[in-house]
Amino acid sequence: MISSAKRKSHLPNLVWMVGDAAHLHFESNFFDGIVCTQAIHHFDNFTSAFKEMYRVLKGEGGRFVIFSSTKEQMDHYWLKYYFPKMMEKSIRQMPSSDDIIKSLTEAGFVHIQSLPYSVTEDLEDLFLYSGKTRPEIYLHPEVRAGISSFANLSDSKEIESGLQLLKEHIDSGYVWEVISNFDLSSSDYTFFVAQK
Repeated sequence: MISSAKRKSHLPNLVWMVGDAAHLHFESNFFDGIVCTQAIHHFDNFTSAFKEMYRVLKGEGGRFVIFSSTKEQMDHYWLKYYFPKMMEKSIRQMPSSDDIIKSLTEAGFVHIQSLPYSVTEDLEDLFLYSGKTRPEIYLHPEVRAGISSFANLSDSKEIESGLQLLKEHIDSGYVWEVISNFDLSSSDYTFFVAQK
């Protein structure tokens, strides 16, 4: 991922590093702000990581922004119809909204807000539910390779059968019937904004 990011980056002063979110190699009060995108479900212990984020943020006013889905949100993804085992594993690894807020509070953050985000048709980033209204994108192996649920939590037989069924449903138009049975009106992801 770092090699790919370096190739895509056009900012000469940008530094890419590999590290452990629970043990950051930066001085205390080092950053004005921190953004964590679609990553907390990969942390061994997100409370420990949040405490580290708190430590490296500058004094009062430093902001920590998390972009993530929650258990509650993932439970309404229509992907469950085609890939139920993968989605069950994905949901199981995600914290709830309450868990995230509780851990941020325990880490010392204040003024914690949760702001809902819903996937739009013009979304360019390709994370798990980016195909909410574009089911055909999941048929592309390069898209699935960049989504950790497909890359790390899936069973090849389920993916093969799920993709075959998805393709049949896209071709027949039945996919929209499947999708309509899931709640598309609620938010898909959340921005959590916390202040030091």
